[in-house]
Amino acid sequence: AAMVGDYAAPADRGLAMGMLTTSMGLGFAAGPLLGGLIAEAFGVVTSLSFMALLAMAAAGLAWFTLVDEGIGRGVRAGNP
Repeated sequence: AAMVGDYAAPADRGLAMGMLTTSMGLGFAAGPLLGGLIAEAFGVVTSLSFMALLAMAAAGLAWFTLVDEGIGRGVRAGNP
């Protein structure tokens, strides 16, 4: 959520946060359903392998598309 806040323009921040929250909810709902369907049809090992492959693809996509702009570096927070 912090990264979405950093990357989204101030005018689009609400929409970006809403899309993040919606996609997380859909993932929590669809993940077990998809995993169960694959496990039922092809077995548990295939289901876990497929989910691991999806996770690696998502990590690779994030690794190659997100750019470190140094946002927030050098900012020192005060005492609460």
